[in-house]
Amino acid sequence: MRIGIACPSFHIGGWSTHALGLSEAFRELGHQTVAIVPDPYGQLYDDFRRLFDRVVAIPRRLETRKQYLQRIARMVGKLRLDVLINNAVAWVQASYPLLPSNVVRLSVVHSIVDAEIQCTTFHLPFTQRVIAVSENVAHATLRYVPSAKLTQIPVGVTAQPLPRAARCPDGPIRLAYVGRVAHRAKNLPLLERVLDGLHAQSVSFTMTVVGDGDYLATMRRHVAARPWAERVVFRGALSPERVRGELRGFDAFLLTSTYEGTPHALLEAMAAGVVPVCSRIEGATDRIIESGVSGYLCNREQPNEFVTTIASLARNRELLEEIGERARARVVRDYGLNSVVQRYLGIIADCQCNPVDSFCPSPSQAGIFLSLPPAVRRACHSLPRHIRRRAGDFVRKHLHNTAPVRVRPEDLW
Repeated sequence: MRIGIACPSFHIGGWSTHALGLSEAFRELGHQTVAIVPDPYGQLYDDFRRLFDRVVAIPRRLETRKQYLQRIARMVGKLRLDVLINNAVAWVQASYPLLPSNVVRLSVVHSIVDAEIQCTTFHLPFTQRVIAVSENVAHATLRYVPSAKLTQIPVGVTAQPLPRAARCPDGPIRLAYVGRVAHRAKNLPLLERVLDGLHAQSVSFTMTVVGDGDYLATMRRHVAARPWAERVVFRGALSPERVRGELRGFDAFLLTSTYEGTPHALLEAMAAGVVPVCSRIEGATDRIIESGVSGYLCNREQPNEFVTTIASLARNRELLEEIGERARARVVRDYGLNSVVQRYLGIIADCQCNPVDSFCPSPSQAGIFLSLPPAVRRACHSLPRHIRRRAGDFVRKHLHNTAPVRVRPEDLW
């Protein structure tokens, strides 16, 4: 099969890591993969060239939104795809009604944030299956998607044997944070308070922060003013392959997020034998980690829980090793990339037996629909097909050449 995977950008993060992992696994099974990334797509890094058969970036020219949508639909058509997997790209989602009926159309929801869910679930009649990456994401998505169209499949990670750097029984405990450096979602001020608590209890530690984001400059300033500043290293954004290599040298992985889907970095850390110390997030981290067995879950309102847990691990390196092995076994058993891809292939086979019709002949109709508020879009979806067709005829007759297509920024990205 020829499988297209749409990504919002080439920026290193959860969407791109998910796309790269799927592509790698599909290619190992003999399928061809194409990365589709609209403007603004950012800087292309080597992992995309290495793990995809083809990478298609679609730059925005001096053209209207309607023209850009038409060009995306034409580009997807020329690729002759059998399957299109969309990771929260509004432009690609808007092109779904224009695609040939034989193309299987899947949309993946990675977050509980309404803007992303709405971005991934409009044009629902032309989306054969919506895939939620965790239980809490599936629960949030049910507000917009009927349960018959919703499937829960976690993100997967490569679970191959990797040599770990030897743990030093007397050295500082080596802590790591990997992910987007964001204030609200990732709750990094809590991480700073945890490090304050470790310093107050005279726990010897080092901290490595891998990632980039709008909070990075602020976090650097906060850390520089702390007495433990020399123990913290900022590595910036690293490719998924380099992250996997770096994780082998750490003892514990800190995740202080307010909300998550299935945190990719958490799974990568556990696969490398790193002990996770994470916020308890219902439907997400509590489905991955059995506290005290394969990692530790802490109340994000109580920084002292994180401090006490890390301090006990620093004193008991045998326990650290034991929990790390259990964490790795948990990921290998339930989150291996090969098993995740087999579930995707099962859904694709089912969808190929039940193709959807494409009744929207005008790209302008798809573009205008993209500009409607979410509530109006959901109401349109619930109308009988003959009424939707008449509405489409009206749009094409009266608005095709007169109404500009307006797309809200939050719908685009």
